[in-house]
Amino acid sequence: MDTGWLTAGLATEVAYNNGSIWSDMNNAKISDNVYALSYIDSNSPYCTKYLKLYNFNANIPIGSIINGIMVQVERKESGVVTDHIKDKSIKLVRDGTIEGEDKPSATNWTSSDVIIEYGSSVSLWGLSWIADQVNSVNTGVVFSAKKVFPEIPTAYVDMIKMKIYYVLPSPKINNVSKMSISKMNGVSVGNINKIKGINYA
Repeated sequence: MDTGWLTAGLATEVAYNNGSIWSDMNNAKISDNVYALSYIDSNSPYCTKYLKLYNFNANIPIGSIINGIMVQVERKESGVVTDHIKDKSIKLVRDGTIEGEDKPSATNWTSSDVIIEYGSSVSLWGLSWIADQVNSVNTGVVFSAKKVFPEIPTAYVDMIKMKIYYVLPSPKINNVSKMSISKMNGVSVGNINKIKGINYA
């Protein structure tokens, strides 16, 4: 099963490779054609800082097995020429720490909104996860773009979402709270006095 597509509660930027700043980070929470944006300047390393979306409010039951994590990014570019921005980096943030596999797409950005998916129902991004970690307010995604032509293009991000794939924990059978063994006609029988709160005389 999965959580469905989750939207972030919080957005900010994180220093990365001395990259260009993001503006209006909160605009990347939902798809509404209102954007977080970054002007990628002409100074090395020709990329943006990390745009960080987190607090996805997954609410996965404790004890569940986490099988995979998928991320969607809706983005576009603008500039004198097209196809001059690409992904630089996209990684997960596990309970506040940026770590795991980097999964940038190799496709060029376009002047129209495109939704790209990263990860899968069986990809854990090189990490191991428990429910407490995916539920953490500090868990999320970081994303950076880079330019591939020598001008100052603008990177626009309309939305970043996350989906968690998981298996519910196996149900637990309540322990028998009291069992006495007695003799009846020479045969041992279990006299269960209390199971799941029901008394047996």
